[in-house]
Amino acid sequence: MDILGNLFSSDPLVKIMRLFLMNQDETFTLTEISNRTLSKDQSAKREIEILEQVGFVRPKTVVREVPGKDKVVKKIKTLAWEIDKTFHYLEPLYSLLIEYDTLKQNDVVSRFRPAGKIKLLVVSGVFIKDPEARADLLVVGDNLNRKKIEAAVKFFEAQLGKELQYAMFDTEEFVYRRDMYDKLLCDIFDGNHEVLISSSGLSTEALRNR
Repeated sequence: MDILGNLFSSDPLVKIMRLFLMNQDETFTLTEISNRTLSKDQSAKREIEILEQVGFVRPKTVVREVPGKDKVVKKIKTLAWEIDKTFHYLEPLYSLLIEYDTLKQNDVVSRFRPAGKIKLLVVSGVFIKDPEARADLLVVGDNLNRKKIEAAVKFFEAQLGKELQYAMFDTEEFVYRRDMYDKLLCDIFDGNHEVLISSSGLSTEALRNR
């Protein structure tokens, strides 16, 4: 079996591998895999079967809580998958798909620009391979469209295989928080981060080294 050929046979397959590589202690049902990678159920099912055949993941029965009648939550047993940590190519795949920079700055900017008048766009955390960061993304601007922001966030979550921690502020609120030395903002700007968009009048220098 051509293991590496199968592993790189499609973009959805790569997204699913990133999901498991970034969450190696978690299990995912087919529905969860589809939702997290923005894949159709049929496509996700086909890709997970390939990953199971090559030994990248293994099936596992898990218990999930689901809403029943009259909003009563019930527990059911269902099929899920977890990464097989004994898989021979696990380490090189992690280096290739996670440690290698897969997103360009222009890609991030272009995804968020339609969401409003962006004054400040900062990435940290998963975007720059810093697992200790307080947040992954900060968006500041005027007339921000929350639905478009959330759509862009979901896109990158699917690409990166990880749920993003992000903050969104209008310009006035950001300035107020900055001048009050808001803890979250201090943590972001005092840590590792990259500024992708920066407008005049929104200096963040005072937030560093607090």
